[in-house]
Amino acid sequence: MGDRAQVRVVAHKNKEYNHDVWLYTHWGGSGLIETVAYAIGRGERWTDAEYLTRIIFSSMIEQDVRGSTGYGIGNHQHGDVFRVITVDVDEQSVTVDGWRDTPVERSFAEFAEQAFEVVGL
Repeated sequence: MGDRAQVRVVAHKNKEYNHDVWLYTHWGGSGLIETVAYAIGRGERWTDAEYLTRIIFSSMIEQDVRGSTGYGIGNHQHGDVFRVITVDVDEQSVTVDGWRDTPVERSFAEFAEQAFEVVGL
């Protein structure tokens, strides 16, 4: 059981810099869209994949900073997640897959402002 989902933060434009990090939540999948919208809505570090990844992960774990289960950081998609939110730093876009029949894609600004309408929250 669980409420599993992941955030994938990618940046690939610079061929010397390949950022592809997967943030995992075991119990927070249903609220992950709201969490990512909050993190991106801060309007900080949108062009810096490393910092933006940390901002998103901090938002995910803020109620469980010292916990040893429930969250993880990896380099691939888990096989048991029902939702993946892709944050593309190069394209400045967010794609939500696993909420509706087809993925929903929005710019960072649109996602931060309209996340609740976009996914029907």
